[in-house]
Amino acid sequence: MVNGTESTIVPLAEALCAIGSHRAGVVAHLQQELLLLAENLGDQSEERSEHSQSLVLICTLIFQSGIDRHWVHQDRMAIMKSVEKLDLWLVYRVARQAARYGYHQIASELFSRLCNRVNTEHFHFWLVALWEISLAESCLQDVGDERGSSSKLVKGSDISQAITHYLKAVSALKAATTPLYNLQFQYEYTVLRNQVLQAHNQLVHACSCLWTSPPSAIAASVAMTSRDELQNCGRIVAELRKCAKDFRSLADQYGSLYQSAFNADRTTLTTIQIQQQCCLLMVQAIERVAQYNQGMGANDVKMLHMDQSQKSLENYRVKEAYRRIVSVIRTLGEDSEVRTIGGKEIDGLKKISEELIRVPLSVPRYFFQTLQSTVIKLAVSPQPKAPGEPNDVIQNTAHLAVKVEGVVQHGGRPSLFRQVAKVLLTVSSTLQSKTTTVQEGKAQQDNNNTMSQTVKPHNDYFHAQFLLAFPVVGLHQVIIEAAVVDETEAHWTTGPKTTLLVKSYDDSSNQKQTSRVFGQRF
Repeated sequence: MVNGTESTIVPLAEALCAIGSHRAGVVAHLQQELLLLAENLGDQSEERSEHSQSLVLICTLIFQSGIDRHWVHQDRMAIMKSVEKLDLWLVYRVARQAARYGYHQIASELFSRLCNRVNTEHFHFWLVALWEISLAESCLQDVGDERGSSSKLVKGSDISQAITHYLKAVSALKAATTPLYNLQFQYEYTVLRNQVLQAHNQLVHACSCLWTSPPSAIAASVAMTSRDELQNCGRIVAELRKCAKDFRSLADQYGSLYQSAFNADRTTLTTIQIQQQCCLLMVQAIERVAQYNQGMGANDVKMLHMDQSQKSLENYRVKEAYRRIVSVIRTLGEDSEVRTIGGKEIDGLKKISEELIRVPLSVPRYFFQTLQSTVIKLAVSPQPKAPGEPNDVIQNTAHLAVKVEGVVQHGGRPSLFRQVAKVLLTVSSTLQSKTTTVQEGKAQQDNNNTMSQTVKPHNDYFHAQFLLAFPVVGLHQVIIEAAVVDETEAHWTTGPKTTLLVKSYDDSSNQKQTSRVFGQRF
């Protein structure tokens, strides 16, 4: 391969990249040969532009070959030297591949070169965000080992520094968002990673309570009153249970992010799912230590591996960390006559937390590139006469007919990963403010309404009608939201969401007032 020509290197490298992306170790024996080839192509890329495309593929192969091997400083320097003469766009592609496979120290150096070499603020802040993300992950790794498997302990200051970089990345993503470039997924993915690191940092502080906050004098009476034997351990029990609650909340948020990523590729969805399972793994580990009569059997441990059957090289490291963590979990909270939280349990939780933190984050493909684009547009009637004004319903006994029409818009590669089989429309009304206090009991029953209807698009067009009642006098907010059901009957919360304001009047009071005025005149 070193002596090959451009016509043979490119197809051969593409084939090896496709093979190596499914399983670790396939191209590992080619690492030294690939590094030598990268140096040769890097020297020739300025003279012959056709070598530039080959060099991007070779760098990708190098990242794949080192996914399960020791990564040394010389290897990183060889990569940096080979891309010095590349075009800026190709440097970005190499940095993108480095971020996908978890080589964040290389990615941070390459993104830092590109930040001030673009012509728009949007691209500047986008590259700054990628740079800060890579810097944050680099804080959690050793300088000499980017696999995250060395014996160096992750300090609290390292986690705090990573959190700081992530906060800067979130701010940069907000600045990079424009009407033409919606970075909602990138923003949510970065925020969740930041919150996960904060949860791990809080867990480290909670574990320190075992020595900084010994059990109080009333701990035994509290344990007897609550029938919770672990309350004898004092404050650490409440702190650990709070950490478990935080990790469970993060798992739910990852689930919501998964359901909103309808256009994502399969590897990206797998990455999100594994991040969710990492949070659930922490929940089960903490609950095994801090929950009374809480245990985990072999079936529970196996359940954590069931959803990871799809192979992807980007998630190889986290799967290997799972195998090491499961053996630690089985030693936590072993049944004994007296349940307690001691140094063994705390060390086990810290080890599990460190194993997950040290795994380099895989920045998925959907973070950089959208291969499938599916957008739903809605048109709702009736519309108010002026923007911001509510629709009037003269009689509170009348009904309002709401018609929803929509179209499904596709990009250049429609239905690449999944297609829209049905559209689920949900209409809900909520009472915002009441203008009268009559019929309070009825108002408590009828002020909120929710209706849903599933429609099948015909030539990418769909419509539905809803008949809404507003028996309570006041201002109501109507929310119309669309969701997608694909060919496998899976639900995706893709949106969009639109709102209407409806004002309901009490017609009976108007009639009484009109009859009273009419009687006075005659």
